Amino acid sequence: LDDGQRASFGLGFPPLAPPLMTGPLSTRAVITMDGKGRSTIEAQADLGGVRVVLPGLGWIKPAEGGGRAEVLARFEKGRLSAVPMFSATADSGLDVRGDVAVGEDGAPRRVTFERFKAGRTDVAGTLDLAAGGGLAIRLRGAGIDLAPALGASPDESPPRTPDPAAPPLDIDLSANRLWASENGHFDKIEAHLSRKSGLWNYVNLEATVGDGKAVSVWVVPGSPERRIEVAAEDAGDVLRALGIFETMIGGKLEIKGTIDASDTTKGICSITDYRVIKAPLLARLLTVAALTGILESLTGDGLRFTHLELPFTRADGVLTISDAQAYGPSLGLTAKGKVHSAREQIDIEGTVVPAYVLNSLLGKIPLVGDLLTGEKGGGVFAANYSLKGPMADPAVSVNPLSVLTPGFLRKLFHVFDDKEDTDGKEKEKETSQPE
Repeated sequence: LDDGQRASFGLGFPPLAPPLMTGPLSTRAVITMDGKGRSTIEAQADLGGVRVVLPGLGWIKPAEGGGRAEVLARFEKGRLSAVPMFSATADSGLDVRGDVAVGEDGAPRRVTFERFKAGRTDVAGTLDLAAGGGLAIRLRGAGIDLAPALGASPDESPPRTPDPAAPPLDIDLSANRLWASENGHFDKIEAHLSRKSGLWNYVNLEATVGDGKAVSVWVVPGSPERRIEVAAEDAGDVLRALGIFETMIGGKLEIKGTIDASDTTKGICSITDYRVIKAPLLARLLTVAALTGILESLTGDGLRFTHLELPFTRADGVLTISDAQAYGPSLGLTAKGKVHSAREQIDIEGTVVPAYVLNSLLGKIPLVGDLLTGEKGGGVFAANYSLKGPMADPAVSVNPLSVLTPGFLRKLFHVFDDKEDTDGKEKEKETSQPE
């Protein structure tokens, strides 16, 4: 039975229909009719010539791979009335079993998966199909593998532009493990997601990562923009689980922002109290800037940073960074520019400030600070840098002779401010107010 013939026999439902299953099935079927308009089809099929694809899970059974499928379907007056059993297994790790409940119009209304195993995904659940086209998915199980979907190449990724005509979709998920990258995962996942008019207008996800640190993601409706909040007790573990950044240790993560009707996300990502170890790109930057002492820290216990603040906008596969800053006892960094995920290109520039605490202290020493920086609490020597080219291997350039203007670092890092002096000015301002 080819794709069209399966549909004509009333077998055009998942997982027996395109796009999940394509190609001719070598099928043995027994058809029983009772003479009163009721009939039954029992079929066994060889999947040897069939290609099976599970979108989003990255699982494919090639046409040349072995496998077997079975289905029991019942009909009344030529219309499908129930599918009490279906199953599909394949040499490449597929094991699907379940049944299908059918509406009075002969259309499937609920697909129940007694087991759905493909690769690292192993769950049970239901897929409800509303008469108007809406979907409700409920899954429970040992694991779900979203790494192929999250790591899909630009050509394989679904379009980012929301489709107002997309059917409503509700997803309830509970799993022991969710794979987010080839080697990274989250545990104890509890999630509910809701999509309307092509927009994910509600997301509530709670999980743990690493040694049990909490992670939460919220998206809530708003007018006109949805609000997004992300919080995690260990930023490094989250970034490793997502396969984004392997070399951050610790850190408290907080993201707050908004998502508009075009799915453009704007917000601020903050991370506090973390270390960076063995980061190749940062190591190249420090090498070119001739900051060998700091480079040694990077290859040892790591560079400590007390704060990262990264304002961002993400739209159409482009991440735009504006006025980002990170600082710690040894190093301060600023950054702005764009990351083109679709083209896998990066174009970032900023400033690197070595010996951060020492420099800030020099800027605060009376007379010496004035001589070095031009004013009390002023700037110190620093270098401009740029990163351009392929994300995997961008060109790194540094101008180590640049000098920052006195007020620049004070505005940028907020640590050249003299609190007592500021408080004094405020008091002076208050006393100068007319009574």
